[in-house]
Amino acid sequence: GQAQCITSALPIGTNALKATYGGDTGNASSSGTLSYEVTRATVTLTITAHTPDPSAVLSPVMVTVALGVAPGAGTPTGTVAVSRGADGCTITLPATSCAFTPTVAGTVNLAAQYGGDANFAPQPATPVSHTATALAQTIMFAAIADVAIGTAPIPVSATASSGLTVAFASATLTVCTVSGNMVTLVSAGTCTITADQAGDGVYGPAPQAMQSFTVFRTNAMLSLASSLNPSAAGQSVTFTFVAKGDVGTPGGTVGFSADGNAIAGCVNVALTGGQAQCTTGALAAGAPMI
Repeated sequence: GQAQCITSALPIGTNALKATYGGDTGNASSSGTLSYEVTRATVTLTITAHTPDPSAVLSPVMVTVALGVAPGAGTPTGTVAVSRGADGCTITLPATSCAFTPTVAGTVNLAAQYGGDANFAPQPATPVSHTATALAQTIMFAAIADVAIGTAPIPVSATASSGLTVAFASATLTVCTVSGNMVTLVSAGTCTITADQAGDGVYGPAPQAMQSFTVFRTNAMLSLASSLNPSAAGQSVTFTFVAKGDVGTPGGTVGFSADGNAIAGCVNVALTGGQAQCTTGALAAGAPMI
């Protein structure tokens, strides 16, 4: 009372099957129908190798995959897309490998996706991590000549082998400060400037470069004049002290004395525009050294 039909010829999709019984001497003929779904066969996809690992940014990496059919039989066709972020390559079956070039440093998942064909369904592989190391870079930092305090801000220059922008900073803020690539002098002493490049997705951080230079004081030309010479004992006299620097205008204070003795009211007179004055009427008769 049973009959079987075994076939592998049914197409992908929904099939309307019909079985017809022709009858015999004791049974009338009859038929029956069945809606039967045939789906695409499944595959397994595995990333078996990605070499070298770790690799260097901008250097090729070879990826190998294995594609299996289970259950079922046959040979899948089509392509396997390999990707690592925005980078990747395509394997056209029956090939099993392709090469791509990573453009970003770091550890990133490597994925593979079989696109399927008429008989086999799409299938992703379990991702694996792949590490690409950043390229090294160095900084060339030109020496900086010694300068006098009072000099206008000076430019500094450095270049990274990567071509990326170098950032400058002062390691001696009491002597000099930095804005962009311009160094402003604050006081006499040793100014130390650092040059850094932090890297990007391709290049790693560069070793810090450093240059030091001396900020020196300038020689000042000094002069002292009196409003009266000679003067009478007790007469009011004004002494004018003038300082002129090689760079800029000297500042600070001036102490006036007569024969080594401080003149009252003229001990710490501020230089204004490079000039300080002392007016006194307390000088005794004689020829004191001012």
